[in-house]
Amino acid sequence: MKKNVSVVLDVWRILACIFVFVGHGFVFFHITPFKDASYFFYFQDFAVLIFVILSGFLNTYSLDNTNRSFFRWGGQRVVRIYSYYIPALLVVALIDALHWPLHINFSFINEYNIQTFICNILMLNSRNWSAEGIASFASMKPLWTLVVEWWLNQVHAFLVLEHKHKSYDSIISYLKDGIVLILLMGYLATVYHVQYVVFAYLLGIVVYRIYQELSAKGYVIVLGITLVGIVASGVVYKQAYNYIVLILLVLLFLCTLVWANRSDVYWVNDHTQNVLLHLRNLTFPIYMIHYTIFTFVVEIKYPNEGIRDFFVAIVISVLVSYVILFMGNANRKIIDKLVILNKGREV
Repeated sequence: MKKNVSVVLDVWRILACIFVFVGHGFVFFHITPFKDASYFFYFQDFAVLIFVILSGFLNTYSLDNTNRSFFRWGGQRVVRIYSYYIPALLVVALIDALHWPLHINFSFINEYNIQTFICNILMLNSRNWSAEGIASFASMKPLWTLVVEWWLNQVHAFLVLEHKHKSYDSIISYLKDGIVLILLMGYLATVYHVQYVVFAYLLGIVVYRIYQELSAKGYVIVLGITLVGIVASGVVYKQAYNYIVLILLVLLFLCTLVWANRSDVYWVNDHTQNVLLHLRNLTFPIYMIHYTIFTFVVEIKYPNEGIRDFFVAIVISVLVSYVILFMGNANRKIIDKLVILNKGREV
């Protein structure tokens, strides 16, 4: 993958993280440039779609460039995700537990239980999907998107890697894969808003397939049109979970990738790219933990003081995310050493 393309992908992920902060800042701390409160949910929903489009794109890239079996690929993905996911769950459990000794009202007491905790570890749902949506442990509300994305990734990987080294007729293979994906979409689409998440993931796959074949000519015009279209759609629909908004977002995403892929000049130096990489690595723990921090700051200090408390919540979220990132990196190093030790014994 070209260096400029990697930069663009990192910038998209960082922007999505900022949108999450801004959107939940509107909701929790009642700060917004809009008089109409119905815009509160626009930004964080927009961020969810960006994250899922990125997931579809990057997962397709990963699967196209691996010779590993499905189980080996899945095992490495488990290590990569769970090294940070488990510490995040434990941190959420600890922070939410502080509500009791501090005698603070806790809005998510019904979801603070061992059943939901275990189900979330297994990326499963502890209640009826179609009736109530995906249950997230305690205040870890963004988890529902991670659960959906996890199963989309697994099914996608299984379908690709199962056929990668087999000589099946391509039409039969695509038909089989299509049926499974349609069934998966039908099942997940029973959950609130998940149909848009599934569609975003599939569009991420499509973007990867076509972005290298497109010409960069006229991309500035297309970028301008899509930006105007996204803003106009947001004004009209007041939410990101809309197929028109989603398609415009994907078009904008595709244009930036074409622009990056066709450019022969590196846009950033090595130092800037390292900074972007560091910020990108923070986005996953921030996404998992920020809702819990925002909830705690609001409930421990209610009524809140708007912008000041918003920035306090952001600072705490970033600091706690660094703790989770440190714990996750330590977990991965331990696992890597165990894998190397095991390989040495086999030899």
